[in-house]
Amino acid sequence: MPWHRMIFGLLSTVFACCRATPGTFDGSLHEPFDVASQGITTNALPEVAHTVSLGAEKVEVSDTVTSWARPWRMSWVSVTIQNRTYAVRTRRLGHGPTQLFCVQGGPGGLYWDLNFLAVYLDMSRYEIIQYDPLGSKPSPCFWPDEECYADHSWMTVEGFVSTMDQVHQALEVSSNAVIVAHSFGVVCTLEFLLRWPSRVRGAVLSDWVASQSQAAARLHWCEQNVNMCRAFKPSLREPWREEGNNNHILGHVFWGPHGNGSGGILETWDVRSKLHMLQHIPTLTFAGDYDIIFATDALAMSQALQGDYVHLSDAGHFSFVDRRSAWLAAFEQWVDQIPVTRGINFPSKSSLQVGSVLCPVAIFFSVLFGICFSVFKKRPTQLQAPLLDSGCSS
Repeated sequence: MPWHRMIFGLLSTVFACCRATPGTFDGSLHEPFDVASQGITTNALPEVAHTVSLGAEKVEVSDTVTSWARPWRMSWVSVTIQNRTYAVRTRRLGHGPTQLFCVQGGPGGLYWDLNFLAVYLDMSRYEIIQYDPLGSKPSPCFWPDEECYADHSWMTVEGFVSTMDQVHQALEVSSNAVIVAHSFGVVCTLEFLLRWPSRVRGAVLSDWVASQSQAAARLHWCEQNVNMCRAFKPSLREPWREEGNNNHILGHVFWGPHGNGSGGILETWDVRSKLHMLQHIPTLTFAGDYDIIFATDALAMSQALQGDYVHLSDAGHFSFVDRRSAWLAAFEQWVDQIPVTRGINFPSKSSLQVGSVLCPVAIFFSVLFGICFSVFKKRPTQLQAPLLDSGCSS
């Protein structure tokens, strides 16, 4: 990275500290990693240790883990959709410096879908924040006898993105948080980023694409090749996984009567032409051989975002179930290499006063550090992620 860009990034951060109100830095400090040019194989991926750290306590886990309970901090957050207010269930775990704001699929998926993050990641490094949107048990509109159960007014992409926004604000999620999205959660996350690009440090986009027409084409292919598509291997099913505890009308409203988007509100959803607007945001895209999306479409989305891409062989739609160790290893290496300068928030007036006093000194040392950094810093090591195959298995 040229020395003048490094200095510019550092100065931008310092100037944000000196402002009277919290500021955000919208410039790009991320250099995309071109996986396809590196010749990396799946053998290069390290296996993550099966140890979870909960502060000073360590819990040993394995593929047959039975002790997966965690000390979640539960709360209810009020969200307003179409002039009606609902209480949405949220939970968070850990006190680490890196926040992970999770958005599961569905719509109507439960936060248990991404529970593996809490089981296998080091909670002294991370804080995990999750929520169950409307239609997901125990949040409202799940029970058939509720008035809102059959009310389509909240069953829109805008409604789910608005819920994501309101929960994000209510829980005071940092602008340095990383969004972890899966399946339909990728739809919500891309829409969220297009509206509020400065509110994240980066985004993980697992097992979905930027166009419903692309997803529909793969689903049609899966119908003709039923043995080549799956959610995950039954033998690897996670013990905490719950299914069916959601509003059953949601699927028909979003995906249509055939489940491929045709006749549903997602039928014309397509943000491919807007992806270039998000190129300054670090992204990590995952796809698998047995996914319900074409891996080549996921790669194309990643390239349009100028992000990082990981192809997981022998992985289904829940790629983090079939290839958990590989998924987590790539994820943690990616998180460690993306910048932590996208948003600076001070909690009190005293902090701002201290910042204003130290500002000139900080600017001087930022310039000095930037020059030294450009001289002595070597280029970051490549992401140890699998090489993309030319297409999905056939």
